[in-house]
Amino acid sequence: MDVKTNKEYTAMLHEIEGVEREIRAREDLVLAEMEKAEVLAAEVKREEQEFKTADDQTKAGMREMDEEERRLGADAERLAAERDAVAAEVPPAMLDLFQRVARVRGTAVSEVTKDAMCSQCHVKMRPQMFVELKRGDVFFQCPQCNRILYYEAPVPVVVPQP
Repeated sequence: MDVKTNKEYTAMLHEIEGVEREIRAREDLVLAEMEKAEVLAAEVKREEQEFKTADDQTKAGMREMDEEERRLGADAERLAAERDAVAAEVPPAMLDLFQRVARVRGTAVSEVTKDAMCSQCHVKMRPQMFVELKRGDVFFQCPQCNRILYYEAPVPVVVPQP
């Protein structure tokens, strides 16, 4: 209402037009941001669904692991009881040797292969020692790794005659 000349009126119209362009540009930005928000909201829902699925799978896996842990714990207790029962029958000197070797080597016993070799350290036995070990009446330790040696005779193969 304070405009008195055409020039002032034209200048005022240009100023109004510039402000309206700025308003439209900001409205376009707001619309673009709203579209981005919609896309992100849909993505969040999808990610939440994926997370819920993964969480359910993880919980199921944890339940399976807990069940496996309980089962293995029961097996360990049973096997420990069996071990203790067998250990009670073993002479104390042998049991002490077994425990000492197991503590040092991790594995206290080693099978001797058919080639007369310790299966753990791969040292070849002397022929006389191997023969006596095969007989099973003498107790031996590996000269290299000190593990208690045993020999498992191969199962004889029966060939059918035609």
